[in-house]
This record gives sequence, C-alpha cells and structure tokens, in this order.
Amino acid sequence: MPIGTNINQPVLLGVENTPLIANHEQREHFGEHMTIDGYGGSQAKLDHSSHILQGLSLLVDRLGMKPLAEPVIYYAKGNDKKDPGGWTGILAIEESHISIHTFPAIGFVTADVYTCRNGMAQREIVDFFREHFSLKEIEVNFLRRGMHFMALAMSRSSLDAQKQKVAANAQP
Repeated sequence: MPIGTNINQPVLLGVENTPLIANHEQREHFGEHMTIDGYGGSQAKLDHSSHILQGLSLLVDRLGMKPLAEPVIYYAKGNDKKDPGGWTGILAIEESHISIHTFPAIGFVTADVYTCRNGMAQREIVDFFREHFSLKEIEVNFLRRGMHFMALAMSRSSLDAQKQKVAANAQP
C-alpha cells in the first residue's frame, strides 16, 4: 500500500502488487536511481554468495545494460548494533552500478539500481527482486538524478559552439 505519492517518498509493495510511481515525466534528467528494500526473503537465497552474484548478472542482462567487469561480492560480519551481517554484491556497469546488500538472519535485502538512462523498468526490477530472493514485501524509492544536468550540458554545448565559431572567424 502506498505511503506516499511524491516521487521521493517510499512506496511499499506487498503481494498485491501496488502500482509503482510514474517516472516518465517530460522534464529531462541525467539518470534514475531506484532503491529496493525487501522483507521476509528466503534466508538460504540471501546467504548464498553465488545466488547474489547470479542475480546481479541476470538483472543486468534483463535490463540490457553493459557490465564493465565481473560482479564482486564481500561478506561483512555483523556487529552488536543493528547490522546482523551479510553479503554485499556490486556490479559496475557502463550506465552506472547495481548493488545488493543482504542480511540473511533477518530475511532483509537492500539494493540500489542506478543508471544514466531514463525510463527505468521499475516493475521489472521489483518483480526480479521479489522472485530472486522470494520477498514477501518490498519498499521502493525512486529518484530522478541530475535534474539540472541538461541545462548544464546545453550551456556547455553552446559555449563550445561559440568558441569554435570565434576560432573559425579568427583564421585568415
């Protein structure tokens, strides 16, 4: 059930598949960043390093992104605070990165999917995480990044064009 409709407010997605926040506003932006927090996941899947690595590779393939290297994974032991320990898997992609952090003892996963592409396949990403880790509930946050990037890029492009014009006129 949605707890907010603002683009930067989290939306909870249970098994009823509540619709995601619309992300295809007309305004240009640099990229899109989706965070996924999954609850009630399979402890076995969340604690299996090769399953996490496989998930990174499968998701990148499904989204048509290009890996820069093989995914890497690290184990972090827990502490006496809120962190019960778990795995961190990271995959650098040409478009940016995907990271997955699992906490098997409590059935929790938190992930980031960040891309400089616009029009992120939110539903496909949520469905992937739900299936891959057998999640019962998912919280999604979606951010548009670089809202002023296009203006900056256009002013840079305009400045470069002016410099080229001046240089061309200065030649005999």
